[in-house]
Amino acid sequence: MNANDNKKGLALLATMVETDQLIPEAKAWLANALRDISNGADPYTALGIKGQRGIRSSPSSLASKKRSVNRRKAAMSWLSIATMPIKDGGLGLTQADACGIAAHHFHFSSATLMTYLQRYRDEYTEKFLIH
Repeated sequence: MNANDNKKGLALLATMVETDQLIPEAKAWLANALRDISNGADPYTALGIKGQRGIRSSPSSLASKKRSVNRRKAAMSWLSIATMPIKDGGLGLTQADACGIAAHHFHFSSATLMTYLQRYRDEYTEKFLIH
């Protein structure tokens, strides 16, 4: 688990404490973490929310990553439709031509979009969900 998952777990733990539904395992974990903190341990480490090197966990960086993923999914969806034959409702473009056009509109380079076509084949569909 990474620090972001552990933060979500802490939010769940807070709800359990507020509603008096704390299970024994969570109670023991929380007691140990608080004891370690009182003995001078780093709170982030004791609670398991200390970020790893190179992993950003601030709310703004998580929102930025989400926007980037949604933009990639939208571009992949557009590429899927653009490369469909005209008789099927697409534009009939080659992948290279479609990537060139999409690069301008979605602010990716053509090379990046060609890489995405290889790396994220499951997103190469007509439909996409924004998360």
